[in-house]
Amino acid sequence: MSLSLQQLLTPKTEEQALDELLAVLAGYGFSATSWQPGSKARHIVQLLARLRSSFSNVTLLITKGRYNDTAEKDWLTLKSRSDFNNLRAEAVTAQIRVRFDDPQGAGPFTVAASDIVVKDEDGATYRSIDALSLSENGSNVQIRFNAEVAGSVSQPSSVSLVTPLAGVDVTLVEVIRPGADPESDERLRERNRSKWSTLSQAAPGDAYRTWAMEASNSVTRVWVDDLNPRGPGTIDLIIAGSSGSLPSGVSDTVADYINGGVDGVYRRPLSANLQVKSATNYTVNVTGTLYSQGSYDLATIRTAVHAAINTYISTVAVGGTVLLAELYRRIMAVEGVRNVQLTSPSSDLVVTAGQVPVGNPNLTSVH
Repeated sequence: MSLSLQQLLTPKTEEQALDELLAVLAGYGFSATSWQPGSKARHIVQLLARLRSSFSNVTLLITKGRYNDTAEKDWLTLKSRSDFNNLRAEAVTAQIRVRFDDPQGAGPFTVAASDIVVKDEDGATYRSIDALSLSENGSNVQIRFNAEVAGSVSQPSSVSLVTPLAGVDVTLVEVIRPGADPESDERLRERNRSKWSTLSQAAPGDAYRTWAMEASNSVTRVWVDDLNPRGPGTIDLIIAGSSGSLPSGVSDTVADYINGGVDGVYRRPLSANLQVKSATNYTVNVTGTLYSQGSYDLATIRTAVHAAINTYISTVAVGGTVLLAELYRRIMAVEGVRNVQLTSPSSDLVVTAGQVPVGNPNLTSVH
């Protein structure tokens, strides 16, 4: 008997498998439902039901692993590597540049690379990768720092010293490279889908989307304007990350990769005039009242809801639409939420081309 794809993708519980076995046995004349607890026949049938249920779960994983749209985790990693020659991108460590000044003349200071630690306003710590040589009353000495933990972090706006350097002021100059989590299933699937477009000599829009994500794991959202935005032969790429806009260094990295500056592989057509730039942030304020079930902690529920909102908005495309219904769905899916009433937004939010939505939830939680 052949099985449909839907049947292969629907695992059976042990109870369902047992019912099926008992029905088959009854068809052959067995009094299967009259076996007493502890009887050998009953134990054998229950064992077979457990094996049937386990086998259906294995069948589910194998079947899902066959298709790009359904494969998950390690199965998708194998599928991507074998069928599309795409490797899942690893986590990226954020890198920043920090300025050191000695206004009080406490120096000189000479500190080896990796011996200075700073932290941002959220408490994330960064360790120096360059040596510091700051003379007495010296100013504007800049060195680079890597985040101590790889992965996505909020882009900092300020830093302070963790390693004591009396009299020294530190100032965040720039975010050189934003951090990024290991590549998600959704991003990897998108790269797989658009991989075929890179085989075309004409390089359609999907090809540029693929190249942008290959160039930097920080890029999660790409908008391609291939309708001659700056005149004949021009193509604009607007890129963004999960946290919104990206530093100019990422735009340069993407442009260099597509233009062959990274590996010598010239990807775009010779006649294409390419421009890569970061999207500008469009703040989506989400306000209202959150009603939680009485047994749940209000602060915990509020934090979980805010995280769910930000996760959804981080997937909305550059120039996309934030759906009000999806906001409600994501909020109501959080365990412990009884109801929610949003005051903002009051309708779907359409983000203009070149902008990327960034969540700013601030809900009041009550029982």
